Amino acid sequence: MKKHFFLFAALCCGTLSANSQHLNWRALDSTQNQSVYVLAGWDFGTHAAIGYSHKVARKFPLWLYAEGSMPSGKNLFDDAKLKIGVQSELVHTGMFSVSVRLNSPIRRYENKLVRMVSFGSEVIGTAGIYGRKWHLAAELGFDKAIATHIKHLPEGLEIYPGAQSGWYLPTAGNLIYGIHTGFAFGKNQISLRAGKFKNQGFDYAPFIPLYAHLGYARAF
Repeated sequence: MKKHFFLFAALCCGTLSANSQHLNWRALDSTQNQSVYVLAGWDFGTHAAIGYSHKVARKFPLWLYAEGSMPSGKNLFDDAKLKIGVQSELVHTGMFSVSVRLNSPIRRYENKLVRMVSFGSEVIGTAGIYGRKWHLAAELGFDKAIATHIKHLPEGLEIYPGAQSGWYLPTAGNLIYGIHTGFAFGKNQISLRAGKFKNQGFDYAPFIPLYAHLGYARAF
């Protein structure tokens, strides 16, 4: 029974984050220290997100950000996510750039059987070519749901009377790999992110093991 709910938590709470690096470093000037962005896309389901980032270091790109996302559908808060994190450029030589994004996602999932809240960590590295008007990069990352609280609801307990609510450590993780591209005009940036994911054990995959996100950011 416990194995069943570990797998259930892995499928539902170990999902991808909505976005990787949404900024083209070369398209920003020295006066642009903030940005807002919106996203729409697919990872396990359609969703939309909104976020804000702020530059906190002057000598090199280091940004703090917060982002919230919700799925499409009738009950918007059934699968809501909140992320707080940091992103920075580690290598810059010519047009070549390497950056990393670290965040701590909090996810909530609920259906008629169970309610789950997951706390995790994610790291995504991006490397590629960045010009002032466009960029093309590859990304590789790992998303881990470290702790998940599972609350079995009355309808679920009717099906599984012995199910135990409580904390499960750890639960699920996913390997993320794909591409990131986009173009910039003025203070605006449009980005496209697409790729695939695998669970950390490589022993199962969702029906559509793909993700794709279209984003718009405005720096100021």
